[in-house]
Amino acid sequence: MSLTDTHKHEIQNMNYGRQLTAKIEFIFNELVDGYDPEYQRDLITVIEGMGPKVYNRLMDGIVNDNQKVIDEFIKLCEDILETF
Repeated sequence: MSLTDTHKHEIQNMNYGRQLTAKIEFIFNELVDGYDPEYQRDLITVIEGMGPKVYNRLMDGIVNDNQKVIDEFIKLCEDILETF
């Protein structure tokens, strides 16, 4: 892989991360009942702890605007928040 390809890949990863962060912030703040910013770190920790297969599926669905996955993510977040 050339340096240019590596750089291009790094830029794609940064853009993916920014897009994902913005969408998750919107979902948390606008769509998840019971969300308070003080819970963000704990909420993310629980979701990440579900394993890479589940986590990656959820994150890809959010980035790709898959409404079924977004609805599942919202429900999951609300269920987790009820345990705090």
